[in-house]
Amino acid sequence: MVSDCPISFSEETTISQEFSGSVEVGWRSIISGGASFAWNTGSVVSQSLSETVAVPTGETGHARYMPNFDATSGVVQRVTAQGTVLSETRVVGYSPQKEDGVATGTIYVEY
Repeated sequence: MVSDCPISFSEETTISQEFSGSVEVGWRSIISGGASFAWNTGSVVSQSLSETVAVPTGETGHARYMPNFDATSGVVQRVTAQGTVLSETRVVGYSPQKEDGVATGTIYVEY
C-alpha cells in the first residue's frame, strides 16, 4: 500500500572542489587553470523543498541533496630535466556548478 506523505527539507552546506587520488596542492591550480569552464573552489548551498510524495506504508523516506559538478581530467607527468618520464598519474578535478552564485544540484527522496 502506498500513502501520500508530506516531506519538508532544508539544508545549508558548503560544496568544495575535489580532486581524485593524491593530487598535490601545487598541481591543483594548474589543473583548475587548464579547465575549459569557470572553476569554482567552493560554494554555499541553501536548498529547501516542500513536497508531498508517495511512500510505501511502513517505509521511511529521506530527502537527499546531490550537488552538480563540472569535471576536467588529464595526466600529470613527473619528468627529469632531460625529459625522461619518471611517472604518469591520471587525475580528475571537480568544480561545483553555480547558477546566479548558488551551487546547483538535485533534491530527491529515497526510501
